[in-house]
Amino acid sequence: MKIEQRNFEVRKQKRLNIMTHCYLCFAFQIGLIAMLFHEIRAPSRAQLINLNIVLMIILARFICGSILHLSLIDEVTNGLNCMKFALNHPYKFLSYNLAF
Repeated sequence: MKIEQRNFEVRKQKRLNIMTHCYLCFAFQIGLIAMLFHEIRAPSRAQLINLNIVLMIILARFICGSILHLSLIDEVTNGLNCMKFALNHPYKFLSYNLAF
């Protein structure tokens, strides 16, 4: 019974992480769309003030970088689990260093 309860808790936590990532990604994308409409609405005034453009570009890069990192979390976790398996079970491989 405890194993089933633990599995349920793990699945619940994974679902919560996925929902959190979806909400963050949605909010970032809405922010990027708002910044795009701001640039379309006032292109001539925004180009006169370099500080405003640089700040918007930095903010857009930060948002895109955050979305990229959120989308790669699962792949990195799977890779680390595979590396841990290779190190903990070297007898299952001809060369566990190569599997690592």
